[in-house]
Amino acid sequence: MRHPSLANIEWQDLRQLKPTETVYNIFLSLPFLLLSWWSAWQGWWLLALVATFFFFTAALRQAHDCYHRTLGVSK
Repeated sequence: MRHPSLANIEWQDLRQLKPTETVYNIFLSLPFLLLSWWSAWQGWWLLALVATFFFFTAALRQAHDCYHRTLGVSK
C-alpha cells in the first residue's frame, strides 16, 4: 500500500535526457582531470590531490550511469 502523499510526486529518474544533459554527463570528469594534471605540473600537490579526488568521484558517477544505462547515450 502506497502512502497517499507519494501519488503527487513526479519522478525524474526515468525520463529522457536533453542533449545538453547528455553532453554534461559525458564530459563531467574532464575538468577535474585537466585541473589535476595542470596543478601537478605546477607543483601544487594539495590542489592536485583534491582535483584527483573529484575526478575519481565524477568518473565513478559516470561508470555508475553507464552500468544503469542512464548516461544518455545508446547501447
